Amino acid sequence: MKNRMVPAAFLFLLIACISLDAEDSGFQVSGSVRNETGYIGLRDDMAGASRDWYSATSVDVRLSREGENTRFLASLWTEYDSADGDWELSLDESWFEWRPAAFLGARLGRAPLRFGSCIAFNPANSLAATDIFDSRSNEVGFDGFFLELHPLPQYSLAAHAAFLLPGDSVQEYDLSESSAHGRITFLAPGAGILGPVEIGVSGDFRRLGGTAPDGKIPMAGGVWLSMDIAGFVLGAEGTLRSAGYEALAAPGVTVMPGGSDAAEYGWAVSLNRRAGDFFAVLETSYSKAGDGWKGFAQLSRSTEDTGQSLQAMIDFDALAARTSLDAAWNLSDFLVVHGWGAWNYQPEKWNPELPADWAAGLALECFF
Repeated sequence: MKNRMVPAAFLFLLIACISLDAEDSGFQVSGSVRNETGYIGLRDDMAGASRDWYSATSVDVRLSREGENTRFLASLWTEYDSADGDWELSLDESWFEWRPAAFLGARLGRAPLRFGSCIAFNPANSLAATDIFDSRSNEVGFDGFFLELHPLPQYSLAAHAAFLLPGDSVQEYDLSESSAHGRITFLAPGAGILGPVEIGVSGDFRRLGGTAPDGKIPMAGGVWLSMDIAGFVLGAEGTLRSAGYEALAAPGVTVMPGGSDAAEYGWAVSLNRRAGDFFAVLETSYSKAGDGWKGFAQLSRSTEDTGQSLQAMIDFDALAARTSLDAAWNLSDFLVVHGWGAWNYQPEKWNPELPADWAAGLALECFF
């Protein structure tokens, strides 16, 4: 059984329930139950493959409560894979937030860190890795203490700071493996053909106790821009990281990786446009850390009862590609049918390697 629930998360849940005032509004429960069945065309060179089909049932539950100055949210996801006979359990979020003033908020628990302007690529956020083809990617939050400050209430300026506890990959709970994160964002109103503009800068310090090899503290900084121009949304992100950041930032690493001592950098540019029911995206990115050049494109259509999306990603250095086609039909206000298919070209050249040449499946999801 795979488990992404740590004792700290249970503690956060208990603190939140105790702290909420009984006079506040009651708890609200929402979520969905999903059953999906699909076939995976595994690569011919995959050794020890146990199956090429799957049938899984998952449940996603969100519990929330909101008072005058407090908020609480917990998100629990579980899945049973009937082909493997295995359960997976994940507490994605569990946090309690207190806002003593309009310009100040404090949050304790497990919460996500999502920021940046691109859709498929997110170099400005060095803490989380996102896979546009995986709906569960970047769903699990970070454990720690989060602070939000609006120093100038009359302007859309916000500062965020976080102290992050060690991740699940740490076998022994060691506070010296903790990290710090901070970011500042500014949102300017639109004028004329220029719509809202968001500018942001972020930074993080990993393994604060100097537990990385040679006591080095992996560091990274990021910047991003989002700008609406005559209906087109332009996004740009960039990052600069200390040498060996990708390897050294992982908790528990005790060996200095080989490679260059030069700093790592990367960037991404995005352009998207919404016209009626259609939405189109074009993105490109470059990473000095080994990923090289990549490109991404998406065309989707969404109506009141249906939705379709075609997307593709290309690794220009490895000459490999990933594509997917997704569709959804709303049978009622609470029942949705999903269908999808995916094809991977040169899947063995991706990092990490992809196990399948192609896959397809159907799912039925009931919301409550």
